[in-house]
Amino acid sequence: MTKKNVLLKQFSLESLKGQFLEIIDLLNARGVNYYLVGGALLGIVRNGDLLPWDRDTDIFVKYEDFNEFLNIVDELKKLGWRCKVENFVEDCAFADSLKPRIIKISDSWLWAFRGPTRMDVDIIYPMDSY
Repeated sequence: MTKKNVLLKQFSLESLKGQFLEIIDLLNARGVNYYLVGGALLGIVRNGDLLPWDRDTDIFVKYEDFNEFLNIVDELKKLGWRCKVENFVEDCAFADSLKPRIIKISDSWLWAFRGPTRMDVDIIYPMDSY
């Protein structure tokens, strides 16, 4: 894909599919474990494609695989994607506030703002024996 900076801030299902496939292909090529969830999983299982009304895609990465995922963040940025890591806002039973909670991947709008093509990568932590 070559389009990562958008002049007009509008959603495109084709751009979302392109982002999804580019990121999933990179994860597969680098052997990073991930899990499809939410509308992305439902659409692919039920329809064989992303849901046309879903505005983003979601995947989970286990915390023990998080460093492997971080290794490709620079590659994603070189491909033109914005990657923002957000931490927990307070300590909780399974993670402290310094731990990453989610990575938001998007194109950029006017080179400074998050664009409409988005993927959320939630980090899943173990808790007790779960």
